[in-house]
Amino acid sequence: DLTGKTAQFGESTRDGVALAVEEANAAGGVLGKKIRIQLEDNNGLPQQTSQVVRKLVYQDNVLAVLGEVASSRSIAGAKVCQPAGMPMISPTSTNPEVTKIGNYIFRTCFIDPFQGTVCARFAKDHLKVKNAAVLTDVKNAYSVGLSKYFIEEFKRGGGQIVAEQNYKEGDENFRSQLAAIKTKNPQVIFIPG
Repeated sequence: DLTGKTAQFGESTRDGVALAVEEANAAGGVLGKKIRIQLEDNNGLPQQTSQVVRKLVYQDNVLAVLGEVASSRSIAGAKVCQPAGMPMISPTSTNPEVTKIGNYIFRTCFIDPFQGTVCARFAKDHLKVKNAAVLTDVKNAYSVGLSKYFIEEFKRGGGQIVAEQNYKEGDENFRSQLAAIKTKNPQVIFIPG
């Protein structure tokens, strides 16, 4: 049996993987062997991702790791997979640092420089805004990366960033950040999360 185990999948990612495995197995599997996926839960935490991936690699002896879906957690998992020579594929981790960890780490999506740039161009060219505020989750590599590239491209295109505010995943009250943003009267607020 070829066994692949994963860190936590987003629901649509999990469903896509299940469909791909079903189709591959219906066509005879890989090298004549059926593929089996076992989901592992990291509770959405980078530290727990490291523990889960370490277990998969060193105790369960998997052939590959699929996931994580978030950049911060993929970075944590990649730091376990790379030294072990374990292939890891993330379907949605966009931060460029993920694949810089090494040659066993892959992604199947666009990266932050592309996405942040496209968002900034959309704001300037299609929404026709000249100033923007940015609200960033500073504990999330995805949010930090997209904010960075949005700001760079928006300014390069002649736009002005009138406010930059931060929050942390799990925060429930955003009154102070929004009050500070409101005083600057932006035409748009960019919140990658």
